[in-house]
Amino acid sequence: MKYFKQIFLTVAFTVLNITVAFPQQDGAIHEFEVNGIKITVNCPSKQILKNQDFEVKVEFQNITLEIRGITLLLRNLDSDLEMVSATSDKEDAFVDVKKTSPQVVMDMALKANEKSIFTMVLRSGILKFFKLPLEFFGEIIECEFEVVEELAEPGPDLAVSKIAVDTDLKNRIDSAFVGDTINYVITVWNEGDAEALLGILFDSMTHNQKIIDVSCILCFSSVTLANNNAFSAELPPMMPGDTLSFLVEAVLCDTGQATNFVAVGDIADATLSNNFDSASVKVLDRTADLSVLKFASTNDINEGDTITFNIQVSNQGPHQAQNVLVEDILPESLEFIDVICSNSGTSHVSSNKVTCSWEKLPVGKSETMTIRALAT
Repeated sequence: MKYFKQIFLTVAFTVLNITVAFPQQDGAIHEFEVNGIKITVNCPSKQILKNQDFEVKVEFQNITLEIRGITLLLRNLDSDLEMVSATSDKEDAFVDVKKTSPQVVMDMALKANEKSIFTMVLRSGILKFFKLPLEFFGEIIECEFEVVEELAEPGPDLAVSKIAVDTDLKNRIDSAFVGDTINYVITVWNEGDAEALLGILFDSMTHNQKIIDVSCILCFSSVTLANNNAFSAELPPMMPGDTLSFLVEAVLCDTGQATNFVAVGDIADATLSNNFDSASVKVLDRTADLSVLKFASTNDINEGDTITFNIQVSNQGPHQAQNVLVEDILPESLEFIDVICSNSGTSHVSSNKVTCSWEKLPVGKSETMTIRALAT
């Protein structure tokens, strides 16, 4: 399962240069490196009893030379959360708790390879779902949990996420052009405390995109295509902590917002709030400035002579041109002999109308249609 996780994390967080661990039974663990500091955030359990104290622990480890000015900020603390205490195991660390703002500021220095643990103790008497945002050097990690009257019975809890990436599966994208092929990475994991036996995944797309292919990465799953823009998949049994990923390849057919919706669930699913996700891409129209030049092999021609016409089409950008068509109509005094379209272009002749077409014409490139005709 570590391999599945690494595939997803590499794709999902390349842009942020941050690695986030998947939620564990006893609370999510977020691990990442920034500015030479390895940071591990231990979030509380998914469910916290009302009026019960709980901890959020952050471990800092300096993996370079001595660093000063290591900061942690907790801003906009939900007013329904009470900060009981905030402490560091380093005596010289600066910790400032402002309960009226409310926010927490921690600042310290670490020697090479030195570790330190910062602990916050919180409490809430309000039944509510919370997101606790922690900021490190501009990176924000959120601990998510729910305050409840009583803890839920053990059971599976499937969660899903979706991102749009380029064809190399390296970078997240938020825009593309009509005719482009893009990929969606769907990741499903079981963050519950029991096996999910009857997991189902549903996926649908807006009308301006069509599914080319769907595959489960390094796993077997029965996939059923409902039409060109929707599918469902039966998930294999998933133990707590198990993860699997789907790769959806799609082509963008029209301009506008292309959105992909996904839902996952199990008949015994404990939480519904993490069963849905979506990813959107703005689809733009390609614009290309085409120019055409026509040359004749001679200016004077007699009956029975052969004349050659060269017609050149060029793309001056700013984007690659798609489905380029050049058409020429011969006068009645000329009888068509043959036509050649450069670079394997497709020709078509109908009476005195001659055409050449090319699927693509890159910026700065040209194609040529050569026509021979007989003077009659």
